[in-house]
Amino acid sequence: MQTKEDIEIQNNLGKAGHGLPKIDAIFLKHIGFPILKTFISWDNAMKFFEYEGKEILNLVKDLPKDKLFKKVLIPKIFGIEDNSRYYSPAMVLWHLLYVGETLQEGIVSLSKNEKIDFTVKIENFKPFVQIDEDIVEKYEKFLNNYKKFIERNIENKYINNCLSHPWFGCLNPHQWLVMSAIHQMVHKKQIKKILKAY
Repeated sequence: MQTKEDIEIQNNLGKAGHGLPKIDAIFLKHIGFPILKTFISWDNAMKFFEYEGKEILNLVKDLPKDKLFKKVLIPKIFGIEDNSRYYSPAMVLWHLLYVGETLQEGIVSLSKNEKIDFTVKIENFKPFVQIDEDIVEKYEKFLNNYKKFIERNIENKYINNCLSHPWFGCLNPHQWLVMSAIHQMVHKKQIKKILKAY
């Protein structure tokens, strides 16, 4: 349930899907991500994803419900658009879960040379919904199954079949996996900022 204060704070932030600050966006699209997707192998990307996921789980697993669901306005953070600065840890988990489950299916579909009739829009993955109280358990279950599902169903990891990300351009299965690991890392930093503000 959003309070009047919640609505006022959120309305003062940038619009959902507005994107990153220009300098951040240029660096990530043309320098940072191209380097990472070139030098991080499939296996290392998967290890990176799992490591960050476990770190996130350790940050949130013992939080009392009042803190897990408490929204906090944090300072600007690299890799996160302005609209996402007023979240609770539970909202971050919901976002990671929704994005992660979508990526699982997408990575596998791309690897099978399937065409995905789906446009990735950042604003469609915002956690402005009712979040279940067992969100930590759901995220943990997702983490435990992420690698298993992908490795069981993957075909061609490096196939020339891509789906466009609004910030990084068209990505193949391997590149999406690298992006998913970086995504976990960025949101781990977000959770740390939230917890620091308590």
